[in-house]
Amino acid sequence: LVGRIGGEEFCVFLPGATQFTADAVGERIRHAVSVTPFSPAGNLHRLSVSIGGAVFDRKLPLSDLLRIADQQLYIAKQNGRNRVSVSPIAHYDSLPAAAA
Repeated sequence: LVGRIGGEEFCVFLPGATQFTADAVGERIRHAVSVTPFSPAGNLHRLSVSIGGAVFDRKLPLSDLLRIADQQLYIAKQNGRNRVSVSPIAHYDSLPAAAA
């Protein structure tokens, strides 16, 4: 399931995916974007994408899932952009509190 959640952010939901699978899908998306020609008005541009992912061992509120994925996106960007960062399986009771 793919959807736009605002601005320049999109979500790909992979129900039942493992950390390995989520990372592999993220890498496939990242690579596909990087090798796809983008030439508006005849000017070639190289595109990149940073991807953050979250993997959980049980159902969670969407807000928690998006918060962890957003933290991983920040990590991907900190590590040089055009990267994928997927969290290890997180347990609901160990999630950090939302920032106020």
